[in-house]
Amino acid sequence: PRKKYIPTTVFPYHISNRCNNKEWFRLPLPLVWNIFCAQLQDSSERYSVLLHSFVLMSNHFHLMVSTPMGNLDSFLRHFLTETARAIQRASGRINHI
Repeated sequence: PRKKYIPTTVFPYHISNRCNNKEWFRLPLPLVWNIFCAQLQDSSERYSVLLHSFVLMSNHFHLMVSTPMGNLDSFLRHFLTETARAIQRASGRINHI
């Protein structure tokens, strides 16, 4: 089971997220990388989140961030929604990714 979320403004969070059904991204990985980088930059600036590291794998990612404003939920909602939309547009896919 997932560990309990403890809101903090002091310690960084390790975040990971996987594609639906463990499927691989249906785009070349360099294009997926560019989409993630653009969305990370936009979301981190918008929500004043400090990005420590980001690792992109074939069907998931790992992210280390700090949230000085305690707004991890808002940051993730925006980042994951906009990233999924960008990947859907680029791949022509219409279903949940």
